[in-house]
Amino acid sequence: MITFFSHDDCLNAYSVRLMMSILGTSFKQRAFKEAPLNEQHYATWAANGLGAMPVMHDGTLKLHQTAAMLTYLSRAYASELWMPLTPPALARVNQWLNIARGDWLPCTNQHLTIQQRWQRLDTGLSLIEQQLASASWLIGHRPTIADIACYPLLTATGIEDAIFKDYPYILKWVSRVQTLPNFIPAPQTTNT
Repeated sequence: MITFFSHDDCLNAYSVRLMMSILGTSFKQRAFKEAPLNEQHYATWAANGLGAMPVMHDGTLKLHQTAAMLTYLSRAYASELWMPLTPPALARVNQWLNIARGDWLPCTNQHLTIQQRWQRLDTGLSLIEQQLASASWLIGHRPTIADIACYPLLTATGIEDAIFKDYPYILKWVSRVQTLPNFIPAPQTTNT
């Protein structure tokens, strides 16, 4: 059984929990402490050596990057549908996993002026909007881990719905993600 260490309000953790829920994968969630204050949590801290979260254990496998966890879950607990095998589709999934890091979000660009932050946000949203104008999902006509990775950034990072009025395809995509079987809502407060 998978053991998953995270904070409840972590967006990266939410992506992984969402994927496990959609797949119907059983897991045990444990709280993740930022520092190894006692022996009970030291093993979690040592799992990745970075003190980063989330951390996932499945047997002897220990993972600490969201993209790696989503990739693993899609191959170990699902079919090729969630992580395509053809080189072009696989490359596109990995491209979206990098976009899902959120480097274009205003909260990650504090060193920029407000105008520059909004320009980056518009660039990121326009890129997603352009893709969704020609397909129902980020990698074509079925959901993949790319959709699961990107979804939290567009729904739980403080980007108000009003911003999306200029992005109708993103709004439709958000609704499609929310109708996936076993969908779970994002946490109210977030840490990336």
